[in-house]
Amino acid sequence: MLVAIVDLYVDEPSCLGVPPYISPYPRYLWGAIKDSGHTPIYLTIDDFRERMGYFSRNISKCRIVCLVGGAVVPGRYLRSAPASIKEAEKIAEFISNMGKIVIIGGPMSRFNLVQNHGKFDHVCTGDIDACVYDFLTGKNFSERRRSIHEWNRWAVIGAEVVLHHRDHPVPLIAEIETYRGCVRYFTGGCSFCIEPLYGVPVFREQKDIVKECTALRRLGVVNFRLGGQTCFYSYKAKGVGDLERPRIVPEEIKLLLSGIKRACSPAVLHIDNANPAVIAEHEDEGRKITKLIVEYCTPGNVAALGMESADPEVIKRNNLNAEPDEVMKAIGIINEYGRAHGKNG
Repeated sequence: MLVAIVDLYVDEPSCLGVPPYISPYPRYLWGAIKDSGHTPIYLTIDDFRERMGYFSRNISKCRIVCLVGGAVVPGRYLRSAPASIKEAEKIAEFISNMGKIVIIGGPMSRFNLVQNHGKFDHVCTGDIDACVYDFLTGKNFSERRRSIHEWNRWAVIGAEVVLHHRDHPVPLIAEIETYRGCVRYFTGGCSFCIEPLYGVPVFREQKDIVKECTALRRLGVVNFRLGGQTCFYSYKAKGVGDLERPRIVPEEIKLLLSGIKRACSPAVLHIDNANPAVIAEHEDEGRKITKLIVEYCTPGNVAALGMESADPEVIKRNNLNAEPDEVMKAIGIINEYGRAHGKNG
């Protein structure tokens, strides 16, 4: 059976999937559908917007259509934009009128952005890949999260969806998820952020991340961003759950970055998101990790610190992660090694 994936595009605090980026979510979903014994096809919100004939012909071949995406933290975009709720409902109505089963998942449904549930046959509040896998293998719709085994397996199987992306092979950038959740989860994290809602962070092993990147590289992807985490410096940190600013571990970062560079020789290897408080708290480790980023990543890299306010009352009321002096200290540490210009940035 053919099962359609319609990528509505993603913009979350720790995940980007707006062209030229492709988020992990359609890749996991592609992997889950294939793992269930069925055949996925990949479409996007831009196909619906710009190529209705193409979109309709492909949808007509399928029995089930999975919409995945949503913008939790919408920004400004150069070429396209994530689907709005109204667009998602319009797509669902169009597909339903063709007699298809419509499932919606991803941040749009996980964080209660979908209000009119009647437009969809199922609104998935868990991981849509796990939900669809269970449904396709004869179980009921579930609201569970994917297991770590499924996570790593579907990431590799689902890599081939990139062949159907309009930006493949370049300028496509594959967004890679290193872990889920926030190390500040037990304090509630920043008031505006969704990541603490995942609870205890789940870290992927370096070897599994490298396997995913290698699978993508074999399919022609040369640009990677390790953007799927709340703080790159906190990957596999020690003391998570006990310390709001856990001890960051350069050795773990080196194993990850060196493994990707050795296996993939990427044209672009960038990171995203860094908590200035952990860098300021653990100065020596912060310097070592910054040096590793400079050594193994490519020019034009950005460690986004995300300072929302310097107002003490705003910081307190919103439980923000760092004071202004900590942010400035982190900037100083990063700039000791990261301020030099590379050949292209």
